[in-house]
Amino acid sequence: MLAKELERRLHCATDLDSAQNDELCKLVARRHLPRANPNCSRTRRRRIVQASRRSLRFSRPRRAPAQTGSVKKSSTIYPPRNAGPRVSAVQPAFAGTGGPGGHRSLGSQHSVAKQKLKGLVIVESPAKAKKINSFLGRDYKVLASMGHVRDLPESAAEIPPEIKKLSWSRLGVNVDADFDPLYVIPAKKKKVISELKSALKDADELILATDEDREGESIGWHLQQVLQPKVPVKRMVFSEITREAIQEAIKNPRQLDQNLVSAQETRRVLDRLYGYTLSPLLWKKVARGLSAGRVQSVAVRLIVQRELERRAFRPATWWDLKARLETPLGARFDADLITVGGRRVAIGKDFDENTGKLKPGADVVLLDEAQV
Repeated sequence: MLAKELERRLHCATDLDSAQNDELCKLVARRHLPRANPNCSRTRRRRIVQASRRSLRFSRPRRAPAQTGSVKKSSTIYPPRNAGPRVSAVQPAFAGTGGPGGHRSLGSQHSVAKQKLKGLVIVESPAKAKKINSFLGRDYKVLASMGHVRDLPESAAEIPPEIKKLSWSRLGVNVDADFDPLYVIPAKKKKVISELKSALKDADELILATDEDREGESIGWHLQQVLQPKVPVKRMVFSEITREAIQEAIKNPRQLDQNLVSAQETRRVLDRLYGYTLSPLLWKKVARGLSAGRVQSVAVRLIVQRELERRAFRPATWWDLKARLETPLGARFDADLITVGGRRVAIGKDFDENTGKLKPGADVVLLDEAQV
């Protein structure tokens, strides 16, 4: 009965005064509000009444212009009121606003099913995602993983309770079981993963388009492990972000390279074993705040060694003697002093290039300026 009364009043809602309009809005609100649900607050009821008022104001049917003789081509001819089913003018105001009690709104019956995607493409950075999406079109959705989605634990809070009691838990690497790594999902990455999983539900395939190096390959592998897709997984690689390169890459995908994944995992485990064991020792023996690393420590050693050599270097000075001689017959020639008293005169190759001193064991004569 309420629905019929509402429909009748909507047909006649062309010339309502303020009081009549408010009454009609309240009637519309009662029609759509979940009256049996006590959780529906006054604020929510007020909002629905306001939405009804706006809907009536903007979508109220207008009267046809008065006929003065002939009908102009530009005139609007309205169908009679009984010319078939009529959709309520206030229906769009309630589309998709089902109440908390589970009541369906008028607009819910007109909902359109989501379009299935050809594929979900995952890259590393949002900037790449936006650009690549413009090349692939609406059939694909491109999202960013924002780098790695899993890694070795960085703090005790990230270690699962059942692992904390084990001796290797702080390292995150099981040194007693073939250096098996413990991967965890950082808290800041859980929202990203949730969004990726949600998008994957509407895709026919998962396309991993991370960088073409061992880090990018590893990110792609971790994404596959975390998302657990039930659709085909492909690896897409490209060396430039142009329309031609992207379209060519998506036509020629490959599989994940497990050798690259293993290379990255080995590098990561070595970094953890080296840094996590030496850094605390430096804090105790040298100074707090110092760190050690697989590459960092070796590089520092080379720099220090080179600096010590530079400080120990002493510039060497030596002399050699050249003479321009002339024979009794008038022929001229150049001659070098080779030996003095049976000992060879020192030359450049007899000096150590790192210290500037004569090499040990060199039986030579070092000429100085006074001797020359």
